[in-house]
Amino acid sequence: MKEEARPPPGEEGFWYNFKTNMRFIWITLQRSEVYCIVIYFILDGFTNPSFADFSYFFLLNVIGVSKFMFAMISLIGQVCSVIGVIIYGAFLRKVEVRWVLFWNVVINVIGSFLNYCFAMRWNLECGISDMAFIIFSDVVFGALSTAF
Repeated sequence: MKEEARPPPGEEGFWYNFKTNMRFIWITLQRSEVYCIVIYFILDGFTNPSFADFSYFFLLNVIGVSKFMFAMISLIGQVCSVIGVIIYGAFLRKVEVRWVLFWNVVINVIGSFLNYCFAMRWNLECGISDMAFIIFSDVVFGALSTAF
């Protein structure tokens, strides 16, 4: 290796790169537009519980969905996540972050209400089958949640 291609002594290696990157992250976190978003995501993580285990139990034991069908529902959800990324890239990339976060909260509230409706079995009272309701809520709110 040529001598001029090597960094000066003390400016090489994992520890030097780690300290440099942490210094840049600290400087970046001191900007209000960055630390406000970080605070939002931390609070969002604490205040929005995950009911994935409950949903799994509910779908398999109460609704009677097979494990294969549950896997297909999960696959549909992942495909919708990709669609959400495409929607974001096409339409929301230049939208101000605070509006994207606002609409994310609105969509999640609606999605949570629909999950509650499903748990209360109100979909059957409206004449909507379980599978149609699951797939609709996965397709629409999966893509929108990822986009926003």
